[in-house]
Amino acid sequence: MSQELVVPTKKPVVSHSECDSNTLCELRHYYSFGEKLTRKSKSVSLERGIRGHEFMEIFMKTLQETGDWTRSKDIMNLAISSQISASPKVFETLTYLLTTINSFLDWYKDRILSWDILEVEKEYRLDCGDFEYAFKIDVLVRENGRLKVVDWKFVYDFYDDIMCDLAPQIPRYIGALRALGIPVFGGYYAFLRYRNIKEDGEGNRYMLRPINPTTERVQNSFKDIIRSVEPIVAKKRLPLEVWHQSVRRAANTMICKSCSFRDLCVAELNGSDGKVLRYAEFEASTYGYSTSE
Repeated sequence: MSQELVVPTKKPVVSHSECDSNTLCELRHYYSFGEKLTRKSKSVSLERGIRGHEFMEIFMKTLQETGDWTRSKDIMNLAISSQISASPKVFETLTYLLTTINSFLDWYKDRILSWDILEVEKEYRLDCGDFEYAFKIDVLVRENGRLKVVDWKFVYDFYDDIMCDLAPQIPRYIGALRALGIPVFGGYYAFLRYRNIKEDGEGNRYMLRPINPTTERVQNSFKDIIRSVEPIVAKKRLPLEVWHQSVRRAANTMICKSCSFRDLCVAELNGSDGKVLRYAEFEASTYGYSTSE
């Protein structure tokens, strides 16, 4: 008796940032996650975010492993100083970042030392049936017996209370972790401002903002992920050229002014195929999560 050969199908993997990208602008999402393009030359804000997360990862992992505050700061500061020396074009950015991170750590030293650091920059995946939701937690800690997630935010200005309530990231992470059997209670947005602020201290240069969403808030934020993913999964089944032709430009000043694909978008809008621009200004992106089998 012969058996039919079952060929495993690839299950799409979708992240929090990908959902946000598609919500902001379908064309930007296509460039990032369809063609997988990224700028050869990173913007200052992107560099700041990438390096800021890298430095905090070094500090938190060293503190987790050694419990030695001074050593953890020394190792982190050495990494920052090395990058400052090697990157003169971002000297001012990294120097200010060095000052801000150290001020933040000094201000919240007692709070951070009270944390039991469980995971740093760990990737998780939640099987949602037709797709996998992939996400990476900056830090998972136990504070006063309760699990909490910490998310670093390198921002020009803090979120106000309404934006903190609306921001979906931590509620989504909490919902996904609970679904994985990890009973997370709440979290923190750790804001570090890159705006040039003379006054130091909490509420000026940095802020550790607690986020304690209700069960309904967590559930509603995760429902938004499900709604966002359905059109993304449908697009990813299309050939690239068909996907490209089916998307919509946001054409919104607030969105477009900071978009790294703005000149490529304009070139195509004016009738160019953008091949020369793609070759000269962009490269293959390594960001993202691999597809599951």
